[in-house]
Amino acid sequence: MTPEEVAYAEGMEALARRIGVERLRELTAHPPPDASVDDRSDALDILSEALSDLGDEAGAQREQEARLGLMEQAAHEAKIPEAAQTFDYGRASAYAALGRFDEALRMLEERARQLPDNYEPPARLASVLLEAKRLPAAMAAIDRALELSYGPRRIAHLKLRAAIQAEMGDRAGALATLRREVAGYEALPKGQASPERLADARRRLAAAEK
Repeated sequence: MTPEEVAYAEGMEALARRIGVERLRELTAHPPPDASVDDRSDALDILSEALSDLGDEAGAQREQEARLGLMEQAAHEAKIPEAAQTFDYGRASAYAALGRFDEALRMLEERARQLPDNYEPPARLASVLLEAKRLPAAMAAIDRALELSYGPRRIAHLKLRAAIQAEMGDRAGALATLRREVAGYEALPKGQASPERLADARRRLAAAEK
């Protein structure tokens, strides 16, 4: 492509992004009547990412604040911890996007105390701890999630465990965990098998073995 053609293509791409942002603004300002809290949260998250791609970091942060407020209100209005927990992923994600890791951790630690036999709070806690680079604590959390989970969900947690080990520089440990993940998916009965997840696990193992 000539420099003029490259400039034209880049200009068209930027225009398409701006049009997309305006449509997202309209959608988030006036969501459909049947839109769930999760739908509205996802739209705000996508808008935040689009603004960030355009270099509007302040705008991206505002949309994450709006997303967090929406999810916080929904969790506050939930009658029981199990219902409030359904909003924890979005809340933790928004906190992390805003760099407010300590608040995300406090929220998830409290949920783990409320639901001590549920694997989701420690699994989410492990993910946030990994992003915050608090690796030994992340390992302890994911091992707790593995202890509490079973079946395909337990196998899925091995992906995060391997990622934590890799971040810690424990290549041998990460390889062992990835091999456990692949073997776990291979051993699932037909009704629970996931060819897509097995293929993904095999791909990550092959990359780690190089």
